[in-house]
Amino acid sequence: MRSTGFWVTGAVHVASALVKGIPVDESYLHSVGMLDKLPQWRAMAEQMDQGLKAA
Repeated sequence: MRSTGFWVTGAVHVASALVKGIPVDESYLHSVGMLDKLPQWRAMAEQMDQGLKAA
């Protein structure tokens, strides 16, 4: 079992924060080397939200 780095718990945190519109723990993402992915994830969440609003 993986105990360090970005794993399922981190992915759930990011997804949940983006869906709820609450701050993402950027210091955590930095510590696991994933902070550079946050703009892409935010854009994906925005695209999904726009798609749901259009439906």
